[in-house]
Amino acid sequence: MLVSALGVTVYINLQGSLPRLEGHLDGVPVSQSINISRDSNGTPLIEAGQRSDTAFALGFLHAQERFFQMDLLRRNAAGELSELIGPSALERDKNNRKFQLRQRAENMVKAIPDDQRALLQAYAEGVNYGLHSLKSRPFEYWLLRQKPQDWQASDSFLCLLSMYLNLQQGDGGFERSMQVLKDSVPAAWYHFLQPTGGQWDAMITGPQPLTPLLIPDSGWPAFSSQQARIAAQPALGSNNWAVGGNLTTTGSAMVANDLHLTLGVPNIWYRASWLDIQLQRQLTGITLPGAPFMITGSNGHIAWGFTNAYGDWSDIITLQTNDSDTMYLTATGWESFTIYQETIHINDGSSVLEPVRLTRWGPVIGQDNQGHTLAIKWVPLEHDGTNANLVRLEAANTVDEALAYAPLVGIPHQNLAVADSQGNIGWTIIGRIPKRVGLDGEYPSDWSKGDKSWQGFLPPEQYPTVKRDRNGRIWTANSQVVSGDELKKIGNSGYDIGARAQQIRDDLEAKNQFSEADLLAIQLDDRAVFLQRWHELMVSLLDDPAVNHSSGVDDILGNWEGRAGKNSVGYRLVRHFRNEVIDQTIGRLYQQIEEQSRFFSIPAVIEYVDYPAWALVSEQPEHLLPQGYDSWRAFLVTCLNNSIDDLTQNGKEPLKQQTWGKYNTLNLTHPLTKALPFLSSWLNMPHEAVDGDDYMPRVQGPAFGSSDRMVVSPGHEQSGIFNMPTSQAGHPMSPYYGKGHQDWVQGHASPFLPGPAQWTLEIRPDK
Repeated sequence: MLVSALGVTVYINLQGSLPRLEGHLDGVPVSQSINISRDSNGTPLIEAGQRSDTAFALGFLHAQERFFQMDLLRRNAAGELSELIGPSALERDKNNRKFQLRQRAENMVKAIPDDQRALLQAYAEGVNYGLHSLKSRPFEYWLLRQKPQDWQASDSFLCLLSMYLNLQQGDGGFERSMQVLKDSVPAAWYHFLQPTGGQWDAMITGPQPLTPLLIPDSGWPAFSSQQARIAAQPALGSNNWAVGGNLTTTGSAMVANDLHLTLGVPNIWYRASWLDIQLQRQLTGITLPGAPFMITGSNGHIAWGFTNAYGDWSDIITLQTNDSDTMYLTATGWESFTIYQETIHINDGSSVLEPVRLTRWGPVIGQDNQGHTLAIKWVPLEHDGTNANLVRLEAANTVDEALAYAPLVGIPHQNLAVADSQGNIGWTIIGRIPKRVGLDGEYPSDWSKGDKSWQGFLPPEQYPTVKRDRNGRIWTANSQVVSGDELKKIGNSGYDIGARAQQIRDDLEAKNQFSEADLLAIQLDDRAVFLQRWHELMVSLLDDPAVNHSSGVDDILGNWEGRAGKNSVGYRLVRHFRNEVIDQTIGRLYQQIEEQSRFFSIPAVIEYVDYPAWALVSEQPEHLLPQGYDSWRAFLVTCLNNSIDDLTQNGKEPLKQQTWGKYNTLNLTHPLTKALPFLSSWLNMPHEAVDGDDYMPRVQGPAFGSSDRMVVSPGHEQSGIFNMPTSQAGHPMSPYYGKGHQDWVQGHASPFLPGPAQWTLEIRPDK
C-alpha cells in the first residue's frame, strides 16, 4: 500500500508540473486578452495587442516548459549553482563569482531605457505567473528536493551573461596560451605553428596576401615522451549564409543558419512565433528561455542568423603589484585592490566565502607563468557592453536598418548574416567592439603607464560591414570573414580554419538559383573535402609491405566514399590517421609545453594545426623526423598501422565493422541523469548513429552539433525550413516530448512556421 501511495503521489506531482495547454486563465495582469495556440510539436503562436503582453506570454511559456533550464542559466552566471545542485558546482561558482554578474545585471536593468525595462519586467511577471500556475513545481525540483525561486528582471541579463561565459573566454585563455607559446619556442617555430592563414581561407571580401609557411631550420624545441591526444579536441561550429533575391526561387533574399553548440535535453532554444500588432508583422524563430527576445528568425521583412564571432573581446592586463600584493600600479600611482567577500551558499545549508579582487580595469583572474597578477577587461563587464537592444532588430525592415542596429546591440558577439524582402543581403558584427588605444590586444600587456586603454566602443560608422545586392552571396563559419584593417578592428581569439567556410562558399558558387531545399542541402553537406589530401597520402603508402594489409585496409581506402557517412569505415580511418600524425608530431610539442605550464591551453592554439602538420608530411624535413624512425615513410606507415590497431582494439575486431557511426553516436542527455542515471531512459534522447563531423558544413558529434537549422526567405516564411534537436518540451510526459527530433536527425525539411493549432489557451486580464 505504501509503495502504491508513493507511486500515486509521484504521478500526481509529475502531472501537476505539466504546462497548461488549453482553456483559459482569468484575472491575469495583462492589458488585453492573449491567445496562445500550439501546433503538434508544441510550437506556440502568440497573439497579443502589444509587445509587453507578448513578453508576458513568452515568459509564461518559458516558465511552464523550461524553468529549470532558465534557472541553471541565471545561476551559472551568478555563481549560484551550488545552492541548487550541491558542492559539485562549487568550483564553477567560485570561478564565475569573480565577475560579480548578479550585481552587474541589476545595474544593467537600471541603465536601459524605460521601454526596455518595462519589457523585461513584463517578461518576469509572465515567468512568475507561469511558474505559480503549475499545479506542482517543475519535476526537477522535486527530484532535487528544492523549491524554485521567483524570476527578476535582472535574471534575463544573467541569462545573456551566461551565454557570454559559454561562447567567450572569461579567463583570457587564448591570449595567455599564445603568450606561453611565444615564450616557449623560437620565433621561427612560433610563426610556423601559428600561421595567419593558408589555402583554406574563404573570406567574403576575397583572399589576403599570405606569407609562405617556412619550416624552421632548428630541431623540435620541445617534445613530450607522453602520448598526446590534441587533434581530437572539440570543433568550433555554426554556419550562416545569405543569397540575394536574383538567386532565389522566391525573389526575396534568403538566409540559412545553423547554430552549433553543445547539445543536451532540453535543447537550449525554444521555438516561438508572435503577431506584433503595433509593427504589423509576425516574428518567428528561436528564443532563449530566460529572455524576451527573438534570437534569430524572420519578421517578414528581414531574416537573420548568427555564428559566433571569434574576435578579440577582452584584454588581459599584467599588473605591477607591490611586495605584499595589496596594491597595483597605475599611471596615477599605486592603487589598492577593491576586495569583496562573496558568500556562496550550498544546498546542504553550508556556505563558502570566496574573495574577489577588482581593479580599475576589471576583476583579477589569476597569474601568469612569471607569477604576475592578471586582470581582465571584457566587453560584457563594461557599461552598455550588455544591453537589451536586440529587441530593436524586430522592427528592422531592410538590411541597411539591421546593419545600423547591430553595433548598438550588447550580446555575445556574432557574425550577423541578414537578408531582406527586397533581395539585399549583408554582414557585420553584432555586439560591442572595443575601441583600443595603444595596443592590438594580441597578448597580455602592462597598462600601468597609461599608454594603453579602451576608449569606449567602436562607433557604428567604423564597424566592418559588407553589403551585397540581389546577385550577391555571403557566408560565415567561425573563421576569418574579412582581412586587413577590418580584421584588425575585430581581432582574433582563435578563429576556426576556413575549411568549412570554403566548402560553403564553393557550394554557393556552384549554382545560380536556390530554393530553401537547396540551402538545406548545403547545411547537410558532409563531404570530407578537408580530409581528401590525407586520404591520398594514405593511399600512397599502401604499396609498402609494412602496412597491415591483412586488416583489409586496401579495400577500405580504395572504396573511400569521401564523406562522413555513419556507415563509412574509410572516413573514420582517414580521420584517425590524420589525428595520429598530428598527435605524434606537433601534439608532442604542445603536450610538453602544457606539462611545463598550467596556463597553457592546447585547445586554444590548435585551430590552424593542419597547416604546419601538412607541411611536415609533404616536405618531410629530415631534421624533424620523429625519433625512432629511419624515414618519414616509415613513420607514416606506423601511424597508419597504429590507426588500424586503435580502431580494431589491436585486431580483436574486424576493421570493416569500425564505422564512423559506431563512434559518432548521439548522446543527448538531461543534466539530472548524471546524478540520477536511472532516469536516463526516461529523459534522454535515443542513442543513434549520425552523419557529419568537423571541417564540413554538417558539423556533428555525439553531443555537439546544430542546435537548430533554419532556412527562410523574408516574406515567404510559409516555405521556410526549420529543424531542432530534442524538442520544445522540457517535461518527459509532455505530448510533444521528443517530437521533431527525428526530422533533425534525418535532415527532413520540416516547416519554419507553426502548423495548425492542436491546443489553444486564452489568457484574460482583470475585468
